Amino acid sequence: MGKLKNIILNKLPNWICYPLIREFMDVNIEPPGGLEIKLASTKEELLESFRILHDAYVEHGYMKASFNGKRIIKHFCLPTTSIIVAKIDGKVVGTLSIIQRTSLKLPFENLYEIPEEEKKRRIAEVSSLAIDRNYRLKGGAIFLPMCKFFYQYVANYLYIDRVYISVTPQASKFYESILLFDRVTPKPLKYTFVDVSVVVLTADLADLKKRFDKVYSNKSDKKNLYKYFAETMLDSLLFPERSFYKFFDNILSAELITEFFVKESNILENMSVDEKKSVSAFLPTEQFQEALWGRFGANNVRGQRFLSKLLVDWADTIVDVSLVGLRAVNPKKITNQMWLDVSVSSHEIAKIQIEIVWIDTEQRQVGLKIIQSNDTWKDYISYLSDDFSSSNHDNNIQKKTKAS
Repeated sequence: MGKLKNIILNKLPNWICYPLIREFMDVNIEPPGGLEIKLASTKEELLESFRILHDAYVEHGYMKASFNGKRIIKHFCLPTTSIIVAKIDGKVVGTLSIIQRTSLKLPFENLYEIPEEEKKRRIAEVSSLAIDRNYRLKGGAIFLPMCKFFYQYVANYLYIDRVYISVTPQASKFYESILLFDRVTPKPLKYTFVDVSVVVLTADLADLKKRFDKVYSNKSDKKNLYKYFAETMLDSLLFPERSFYKFFDNILSAELITEFFVKESNILENMSVDEKKSVSAFLPTEQFQEALWGRFGANNVRGQRFLSKLLVDWADTIVDVSLVGLRAVNPKKITNQMWLDVSVSSHEIAKIQIEIVWIDTEQRQVGLKIIQSNDTWKDYISYLSDDFSSSNHDNNIQKKTKAS
């Protein structure tokens, strides 16, 4: 929209302004030739995404230029963070990150306290969005496909329940009117992660699809964002393959952690012991502890666990798993030594014999130790561990993606 159009719209109340903004939208913009949107899978793609993010933030005055020309934050060292890249003819031209909530919390949480009930759900922050200034094409020809990838990825691959995003007040009108996010901080707040004031927006993924249907389904194809997000197929979107249910896509290796968070930045040096333990719990310590902790190693770091949203009939959900245990929400009639079924794919069921280790009545959670398990459970944990094996970090993980 032009400057005059923005001035006029900003003076209108939202109930008039937002429908007008939707009338200016056109989702039939042809994506540029050679466009691919995928998860970053190589060191070079990560480096380019950090550079594009740095340059865009400096350009908009969100940060001062760094010594290395890259923007790297501590949440990037979590294997539960997914970095999306847009490429044209092999060149990275855009980036977007999905940061899942862990004990490290989310970047925006210094601005807004997530309600306690919401913390029990799978939450992620949409962060670090940037497009190379030479590729900011008219009508969102790159941005809209990136939004479509984000929507399908968090809903169908990560199974996120709710997403948050921090944006400038000017940008919030787009997210509120077009993408139907709700504002949770009425006034702009100073954001410590960037030198700018922002508002925090949120969307419940299950509710969002219904809202898209209600707002857009009766519109023409070029303005029907529901059809674009939920039904339209784009060959340019490359999604990860899944043999079992999985709720993360790690591409980090011990070498990349050292490269990005020690050599290219001082992220690890500035992290507290508790923050390092939060990261270490999601990484196999035998491969990564030296990169995280130096040659002295880590003390009292529990074994590697994996974020989960496995659904079972003996609890509401399983929120994390490991080879020897798991944590479940709102368990139902569980006793020691009993065998439980866990669906680990659309067609495979793992069997585990458990022992109750702890019960948190306030959080309605239980920690279970796995005494015995069948081969399916072992195969499942091995599958989750594959992302951390050295053989998967040969700078080429393209075999894990396919068109959708």
